[in-house]
Amino acid sequence: MGASHALTVKRFNTSAERKRKRYTLSPLPEPKKPPPPLSQPAESQPRPAPAPTEWGPPQLDVQSTNPEVPESTPYLGRGDYINGDVQIDEETAKNYPPPHHATLPDIDMKILQMQHAFDLPPISIRNKLIDDFMLRCSPWMPIVSRSRLENESSILLQQAVFLAASRISSEPLAYASCEELYRRAKALFFSGYEKSTMTVITAICLMQWWNPSGPEHVSMDTSAFWLRMGVALAVQIGLHREPRPGTKDAAVRRRLWWTLRARDCLISSGQGRPRAIDHGDCDVRPLTLDDFSSSEPHARLFVAYVQVCTILGNVTESYVRGDLSRSKRVAIETDVTRWIRELPEDLHIYSRTQPRRLAPYNFEARQLHIPYFTILSILYRTTSPNKRPQGVAVLASSFIAGIFDDFVARDELRFLGPIFTFYLLVAGIQQLSCYRFADLRATSERELETIKVSLRELGKTWPSAFGPQNVIQRLSEAMTRQPPGSTSRPASMCSDQLSFFSMFGPELCPKWSAIFCNSHNNGGRNNSTSTNITSASSSNNVSCLNANGSMGATPGGNCSNAVVPATVTELSAAGTLAGLRTPSERETAQDGGLQMPFDMPTDVLQPFASESLGLDIGDRGGGFEFFSATDSAGMVGNWLLND
Repeated sequence: MGASHALTVKRFNTSAERKRKRYTLSPLPEPKKPPPPLSQPAESQPRPAPAPTEWGPPQLDVQSTNPEVPESTPYLGRGDYINGDVQIDEETAKNYPPPHHATLPDIDMKILQMQHAFDLPPISIRNKLIDDFMLRCSPWMPIVSRSRLENESSILLQQAVFLAASRISSEPLAYASCEELYRRAKALFFSGYEKSTMTVITAICLMQWWNPSGPEHVSMDTSAFWLRMGVALAVQIGLHREPRPGTKDAAVRRRLWWTLRARDCLISSGQGRPRAIDHGDCDVRPLTLDDFSSSEPHARLFVAYVQVCTILGNVTESYVRGDLSRSKRVAIETDVTRWIRELPEDLHIYSRTQPRRLAPYNFEARQLHIPYFTILSILYRTTSPNKRPQGVAVLASSFIAGIFDDFVARDELRFLGPIFTFYLLVAGIQQLSCYRFADLRATSERELETIKVSLRELGKTWPSAFGPQNVIQRLSEAMTRQPPGSTSRPASMCSDQLSFFSMFGPELCPKWSAIFCNSHNNGGRNNSTSTNITSASSSNNVSCLNANGSMGATPGGNCSNAVVPATVTELSAAGTLAGLRTPSERETAQDGGLQMPFDMPTDVLQPFASESLGLDIGDRGGGFEFFSATDSAGMVGNWLLND
């Protein structure tokens, strides 16, 4: 019995020992210290730093070792709604120690070592990656200077920079894969190794270059995930608030905040999801050249880039929310027009001194214009298959295809970010809408082939290209099986719409002659309907068909060569719709609508509106306000005024 009991105890102890061996980490070799900064000539030279801890490299106080890294303190705004006759002092509330420790636990350091988080590439590869980063990434994220990189002591920021550069490098790295570099930066981030919040946010912005999956799949590694992590930290330190006068790092904070804002707008637009930042919660003033050093070569580029990204985000958000009112649409159109007119001369892709002639090639300027054309493609897209495509959207998408054709010819697609897959999707959809027109189909097929080739090439780097590629391929196969059934063309553009393209020319745009020249030859009259009832321009010129069927002009307007409707019903409806006064002459025009001069039931108006105008009178979507069916005080909306 005793022997049996002893045997049982013996087995128990042996089993326990086996479990301990299984779940106990074996001692690891003493880790290597990180390579020295780039300014040190010898790669084997140890980095000067405080005495190392027992495990791993030293814990660096980044805020004290790097003068370029601004200090940050938590932001609290409770006083805005708590303060009254008694004022609270938020600084007093902060008087207790933070929860984190000065050093990481040994187990965390071991994990970082196993992930090779402290390994840096040889100095020759480091220099090459930094060159690639400054050339391809920094223009769109001017948040890390070269001097800072050459003296950087933050291992997290270095790994993030190498990751971003590796994604747009001209050739694969023999040193480590992009995924390995990402895992190192990710491990450093989640370990809390870096203590400077500003440095962490900067690194998060750069880690968005990884983006291993499209929005069609849920992932914790995509740009959208890291963006929201960055925004969450940014609001904790008050980056969303304008720095107080005299703040020494105010320019750095603004550049970092507007980098997040621009990324938020692009990611939201590319995915059709809410923005992470509500602009109503922010009061950071727009960027100016004063926020950049005199040696910053891309200051004007980034200022313009933030502006056009913001407009794109506003457009797509308005459509998603269904609140694109007439006043908001007009404001967006005004912003778009102002943006292109105020763009610095060196950023235009066409010469300002030689109209309709291409300016010398500028890769960044070409990229900058693609969001501009994407905005026009979305804002003027056709929302119903029964409507003719708008000339603005077709022409804008043609420019996108033309610019990408240049990128393909110059082998520059590999230097583009993942958002360009979304731009190609928008342009491809517009080109497919032109398959129905016999004289435009061949051109559209060539442009669509450019889009397909571009998506295939981008798919080698960015999996987010697979979704648009599948959509366009399936739609093109379906459209190809249908013969062109129309000898007409997309709707001509009115004078206001022509102004969107006044600084461009036929090069880069295969459909220039068919769309722009045709509209220009028509005197800027929008013949978007079979009756040629055109929209009102900013000068209140309205071409119309009088109620008696003869051509005439509304007060303050001009006439166009309208086609008289064939039937009495169409004639009556056309007269009703076109015999309205211009918006400025009606009291009810203040909210984007006009009063009907007399009662006209839906059953009379709708057949004409559907067949000739492509309108649904009862439709109130897309930001347009239409008149009520039987109410003489109903409204006619933006389709007459501005579309």
